[in-house]
Amino acid sequence: MAKEVLYNDDYIELSYDTESAYILKNWKKPVPSDKFREIIIQLLMTIINTRIKYPNTTVTLLVDARRLGTEAFTKANIDWLDSEIHPMYTMNKIPKKAFVISSDDMSTNLSVVQYATIANNGDGLKMNVFSSMEEATDWLLTPVS
Repeated sequence: MAKEVLYNDDYIELSYDTESAYILKNWKKPVPSDKFREIIIQLLMTIINTRIKYPNTTVTLLVDARRLGTEAFTKANIDWLDSEIHPMYTMNKIPKKAFVISSDDMSTNLSVVQYATIANNGDGLKMNVFSSMEEATDWLLTPVS
């Protein structure tokens, strides 16, 4: 994987796989709810800049949520993501977003699955949840039909 680090702080590293054209959101530790929106806005700006830098490439998103925790997935944050952030993904032609969750953290798993289910609303952004990076990457690299 040829990796270009786009953003890095205490909570997350955002990198771009230049060979497979996906952006990896690697959450490092649980993020407090009040910090979550701030990070997501920064990440959205970084994603938009990446789309500008690689205009002829279909960019997808891979989210390693195994260390994210549940605090970020409040009803208010899920509604905000669905109404404010996902339209920006669609406008920037992001067709797929894959989540990787831990098999032993049931509360985070339920939060991520609930979020992905609510967000799969037919707006052009497809989301799916996986238990391994390999499965998620395979799905991302399969062309959208």
